[in-house]
Amino acid sequence: CSSLSSDVTANPLNAPTVSAAPGSIANQVAVTGDVPTPNAGTTLKVACVAQSGACPAASAPGWVAVTTAGTAEQVATLSDGSTPLVGGTTYTCWAAEFADADATYRECSSLSSDVTANPLNPPTVSAAPGSVANEVAVTGTVPFPPNAGTTLKVACVVKDGGCPVASAPGWVAVTSGTAAQVAKLSDDTNLVGGTTYTCYSAEFVGNDRVCST
Repeated sequence: CSSLSSDVTANPLNAPTVSAAPGSIANQVAVTGDVPTPNAGTTLKVACVAQSGACPAASAPGWVAVTTAGTAEQVATLSDGSTPLVGGTTYTCWAAEFADADATYRECSSLSSDVTANPLNPPTVSAAPGSVANEVAVTGTVPFPPNAGTTLKVACVVKDGGCPVASAPGWVAVTSGTAAQVAKLSDDTNLVGGTTYTCYSAEFVGNDRVCST
């Protein structure tokens, strides 16, 4: 060995910056991570937590790799990777640089960015007696401004009943502005001619939906 040693401090990771804005898709946010002073051998990622929450642990499954520094990435879940964001709710988002040689080592942005996820805008609905006995013709129309990444559906319930839950089997996917024949209630039971029903339309994204008012 050399007769003398030499002390040295390993280069630290330079912290990235972060900014966030409502996403282009309902219930998502657009998070931008950037690295003004580049690090070598790192991967830039972004993640969001409950409002005012701390930077997530390196092992959190919800980190989203940034394709290009300075380019927004759509984030749909919290840092736990399974809790979906909810439109109208404010979240705190972070960026971090991860060392490629040791994914447990990461440097978070010194500041976070708060953002409110885009809410779903409710569609409208109209209904008329159907062209077939024991059916009704239901027309759902997407709102303005429209929601991105959603599916428009209609369903009917007993008179004056509330909007069906998202998991109800009787929802029918429709084309905006075009009447769809509905033969069953939201619980999958048959409609009966001469009976009055209440019908709804809803915009769906994942397991979330917003009903017509």
